[in-house]
Amino acid sequence: MSYNLALDIQNVSKVYEVYKNPHDRLLQILFGKYKKFYKEFVALSDINFNVEKGECVGIVGRNGAGKSTLLQIITGIMMPSSGSVSCSGRIAALLELGSGFNNEFSGRENIYMNAAILGIKENEIEKKIDEIVDFADIPDFIDQPLKTYSSGMMLRLAFAVQTQVDPEILIIDEALAVGDAIFQTKCYKRINELRDKGTTILFVSHDQEAVRTLTNRCVLLEKGKQLMFDDSSKVILEYRNLINTHKKGTEEGSGSIHQEKEALEVKQALIEKTDSDSSTSSKKQEFKNEFGGTVARITAVKVCDENDKECDRFYPHDLIKIYVTFKVNEDTEHLNINVRIRNLQGVKIYSWGTLNQDMVSKDNNIFRNLKFKKGEERTVVFSCINNLGDSFYEVQAGITTEKTFDYTDQTILHWIDGAGYFYSSFRSSLSGDFFGGTNNLNMKAEIL
Repeated sequence: MSYNLALDIQNVSKVYEVYKNPHDRLLQILFGKYKKFYKEFVALSDINFNVEKGECVGIVGRNGAGKSTLLQIITGIMMPSSGSVSCSGRIAALLELGSGFNNEFSGRENIYMNAAILGIKENEIEKKIDEIVDFADIPDFIDQPLKTYSSGMMLRLAFAVQTQVDPEILIIDEALAVGDAIFQTKCYKRINELRDKGTTILFVSHDQEAVRTLTNRCVLLEKGKQLMFDDSSKVILEYRNLINTHKKGTEEGSGSIHQEKEALEVKQALIEKTDSDSSTSSKKQEFKNEFGGTVARITAVKVCDENDKECDRFYPHDLIKIYVTFKVNEDTEHLNINVRIRNLQGVKIYSWGTLNQDMVSKDNNIFRNLKFKKGEERTVVFSCINNLGDSFYEVQAGITTEKTFDYTDQTILHWIDGAGYFYSSFRSSLSGDFFGGTNNLNMKAEIL
């Protein structure tokens, strides 16, 4: 194992023996060399990736992909059927809520017990005890049995213990999902602090934006197999593609996700060939990070100024216009054309679409009610006054179908990351428009 690696996962597989009847276990022991009395369930198959010291790596995948099984193997709770896991450093893990705690012990006793498991000496934890209790925000309950705690209190205590002892490797598995917004913000701040101090972090979450923002690289699992290990932005895009493909396949009664994906790729190739052969179709923009595009496809995205000229720099109060041109490849309806703006850190600043416009429309000009014919090409222009902070921004663009007006029944038809880019700048720090942050709230100050 390289000196620079904190974790090295090599060819890890986990296979369970599933017995139909309890007595089949005995039969397996007695006659196993002649016949198998169980079926094999492959939870993980040949997982390979490594995590460098000080790196933050995400793990994503749908329910049942094998994420929790992999983490249990990494932490030593479970042994792999084959392969190896090498780690360098003390691991602190937030897995299932309350794991590693004793419900009969008080919060304080559980702190000392967990610290001992992590290899922290008693005199060292005594120096940290006040910080842990303060972070968990349970001073009135710290000496009460854990069985009297709510799930939120238990989460706060677990997170406080695991992160205040400055672990070398921190593993988080969906533990923050039960916390409220205030505590989640507090946790993410602490995670960023640990990351800046050089702690290696393995982060598992269904929150795609959190994974994209916190991690450098990411692993995508599907049915126990490793589909990708790459930059987080690329993996999250493929993860969303996987979710959308699965949803579409379920709605249409299709079988294998991989068969559905292959069918989409073949269909997409035919569409692109038809477009290239057609003398009447407009030239398509080339996009690197995208998925979908069979039913309807975005062909061009332009960021322009008030004079409709392409522009990559805007100042306060400038008009920003984003043109999204799309083409439908088969008769369709209930479309929603939308854009999203993210800052340099990957945080979503704003999103808006034609469905949002429909929601506030006071007339009968409802975009969602329009019906589009095969081969039809249209453009939607989004416009706004620039109130953004001094930074670099990315434009994402997408087409979805919305069967309802509340986004509860949505199918992504085409999605593009990096559809456009622009800067928002101040003319000078002495201008009346200068402010800090991502958005100008036009705040006023008054002395009393």
